[in-house]
Amino acid sequence: MKNFVAYSLKRLGTDHIDIYRPSRLDPTVPIEETVGAIGDLITAGYVRFAGLSEVGGVWSWASASPPTARSPAGC
Repeated sequence: MKNFVAYSLKRLGTDHIDIYRPSRLDPTVPIEETVGAIGDLITAGYVRFAGLSEVGGVWSWASASPPTARSPAGC
């Protein structure tokens, strides 16, 4: 994922993505793995914020880490 994002940033001529929101989540991949990979992109500075739209009741923001200085309050 990191290589694809780095390539896209280079192609777009920018150094970060404001919001990374996967359009489809793979049901065979645990949501924690997906969110963890996006978190790694945030930590590396490639992405500022994550967005998810297909998350069911198995995972919730309540189980996520508390907001940091780089994330909006309540997310």
